[in-house]
Amino acid sequence: MLLELLAEYQVSVPEVGTFVAQTTPMVLLTSNNTRDLSAALKRRCLHLFLDYPAAERELEIIRSKDTGLADSVAEQLVQVVRGLRELDLRKSPSISETIDWARTLAVLGVDELTPGVLADTLNVVMKYERDLALAAREVPRLLDPNAEVPESLHAHDHHAHDHGHSHSHDHDDGHEKDKEGRRTSSAAGPATAEPGGSEPDGTAVRREKDTPGRHGAAYANRDADTPLPPRTVTPGQGERSFGRRGARRRPV
Repeated sequence: MLLELLAEYQVSVPEVGTFVAQTTPMVLLTSNNTRDLSAALKRRCLHLFLDYPAAERELEIIRSKDTGLADSVAEQLVQVVRGLRELDLRKSPSISETIDWARTLAVLGVDELTPGVLADTLNVVMKYERDLALAAREVPRLLDPNAEVPESLHAHDHHAHDHGHSHSHDHDDGHEKDKEGRRTSSAAGPATAEPGGSEPDGTAVRREKDTPGRHGAAYANRDADTPLPPRTVTPGQGERSFGRRGARRRPV
C-alpha cells in the first residue's frame, strides 16, 4: 500500500475502490533508524538524517508543552537527558520522553534535581532494564561531574562486571560459558555475548530464537521429525473480501 501511495498517490481498498489524491501530497516517512527500508521504498524517497535538536531548542519545546516544571529545573533536565543519549543505551530518550519526564517531575512537586529523584523516575525514559541500570549509575555524574556514585545506585549485573569468582546456580539457563566467563549460546548460531562480558546483543538473541527446530521433540506434544499436515484452502475462502460477485460498493 505504501509503494502505491508513493508511486501513484493513490490507495486501493478491497470492496471499496481506489482513492486518488486530488492534489500531489508531500509524504514524510520517519523510521528512527530502527530498521532497514526496502530497496523499492528507498528508490522512491530522498533521505535526510535529522539529529536531536540543540539544547536551547529542546528546552523551547518543553516550555511550549506547559509541563509545569520550573524553568531552571527543566534546563537542568535537558542537560541530563543529553548526557544519557551519549551512553551506550539500547534506546536513547526521545524528545517526547523528555516531556513525559518533565511532567512526571512537575506532578511530584520536584523543585531541585537530585540523584535520588532522577533514579526513582528513570523508568519514565528508560525502556530496558539494562539501560535503566546503566543510567542509574551515571545520573550522579551527569548532575555533577565530580560527584561520587552512591553504592545504592550500583545495580547488580552479572554480565556487566566481574566479581573475581564464579557464581554457582542450581538451574541451567541454556547457555554455556567460555574460559573468560562470558555467556555463549548452546544452540546453533552466533554467540550472543558481546566482548567484555556485557549483555548479549538483542539482534543476535532474536536471530537465535528463530532457529528452526530449537524447541525439541516435546514441543507442542508432537514428534519434531513429523511434518505438520499441509493447510487446505477452500475455493470460496477469501471470496467475501476480494471476490467480484456480491461485493458491496460504498459511496465515495
